[in-house]
Amino acid sequence: MNYEIKHIQPISVLVNTLRIFIIVGFIIAIFTFYLPNSAMRYSSFVQKLGAVAIFTGVYTLVFSAIASFVSVLYNLWVTKFGGIKIRLEQSPD
Repeated sequence: MNYEIKHIQPISVLVNTLRIFIIVGFIIAIFTFYLPNSAMRYSSFVQKLGAVAIFTGVYTLVFSAIASFVSVLYNLWVTKFGGIKIRLEQSPD
C-alpha cells in the first residue's frame, strides 16, 4: 500500500513540539547551568533557577516556531511537487 503525506497541520506540530521542547530545553538548561564547570558556577541558586526558566522558555518557543514554520513550508512544497511517499506492507503475524 502506498500513501503520500499531503498536509501537515502546523497547529498540531506547534502543540506537540511545545510539549517535547519544554522537556528537552529543561534538561539542556540543567546540564548547562548546574554542572560544576559551567559558566554560572559562581552564581547563586536563585540566579541559576531563573536562568533555567528563561532558557527553557526561549528554547521551547524558538524551536517550536521553527518546526511549525517547516510544516507550513512543507505544505507549500507539497502543492507544487509531491509529498513524502510511504509504502506500507502488512506483516505476516
